[in-house]
Amino acid sequence: MQAVINTAGKSLRAGLLTVACALLAASPLALADGHGDWPERDIDFIIPFGAGGGSDAWARTIGSGARDHFGVNWNLQNRPGAGATLGWEYLLDQPADGYTVYLGSPTPVLTALMDDDPLVDPNELKVAGYISAFRSLIVAQNDGPMSDWESLVEHASESPVIIAGTSALLVGAANVFEQAGIEAIYVPYSSTGEATSDFLGGHVDLLAATASTALGIAPENGTVVLNSSDIALADDVDEQLGGNIPEAADYGFDGMRFPRPIGFHPDTPDEIVAEFSERLESLLTEDESVPAMLNRMGEEVIFMGYPEANEDFALLVDRMRGALDLLD
Repeated sequence: MQAVINTAGKSLRAGLLTVACALLAASPLALADGHGDWPERDIDFIIPFGAGGGSDAWARTIGSGARDHFGVNWNLQNRPGAGATLGWEYLLDQPADGYTVYLGSPTPVLTALMDDDPLVDPNELKVAGYISAFRSLIVAQNDGPMSDWESLVEHASESPVIIAGTSALLVGAANVFEQAGIEAIYVPYSSTGEATSDFLGGHVDLLAATASTALGIAPENGTVVLNSSDIALADDVDEQLGGNIPEAADYGFDGMRFPRPIGFHPDTPDEIVAEFSERLESLLTEDESVPAMLNRMGEEVIFMGYPEANEDFALLVDRMRGALDLLD
């Protein structure tokens, strides 16, 4: 009798173990990394720029809230070089297990698109989310012949307009100018300050600028003719810039935003990327301390999650590639 009971007990335990293993195997995250629920250990967070810059500040600020929302820490690693693609290349050399993420920007995408022999393919990133984005605003001289969009279009029909700015911002302007049929001469600068100085000195017709740069110019020393992005300005910023700033969509154009994406190795399982995205959104929108710190830095959270951000990033790369051709 005892032997029968022991045999039955062993059979029951074996059956329960089989069911438990089957349930664990059915878990997407268990399949994803082979080690149970993700994350089980700290996450390496790659910053493709040196310490002290804007991306570094973003990473350190949101990283301060990582443990509360992910249950693990982020190991921040600055890996600058090669136009911010060296860190991206490092990401691609790591296992696609969800334990290495990369904070991007327009800079490495432009580098990958412009270099003859780039370290990375700009499409080799599975984007978990956008944490912010900046806009390219087109600024004209107050007393010039292009102080509004209609007069700019009319002036451009007679001769090409000359617009200055950094490469990413010029890409945003070129994207809209192409749709409007505007001919332009694009003058790229490595420094926003130098581009702004030449604009204020009257050496160029227009300036492609971020909202923060434009706030130092308009409305006293310039007029924002158009917000060439697909993100509306905050009401208070719009008012400070003079009010009623027209957007690309107002004229039927597809605007272009320039996001700060956070992404994984392209082979990372979708389940892990989606989980990271949900926790990241909570960190950026529900945590009281992190958004407050970003606000004090003058930064704006503009979140887009997975898979929308991943799909948008692929479209953005294609549009940036097309707009870059216009700058040549």
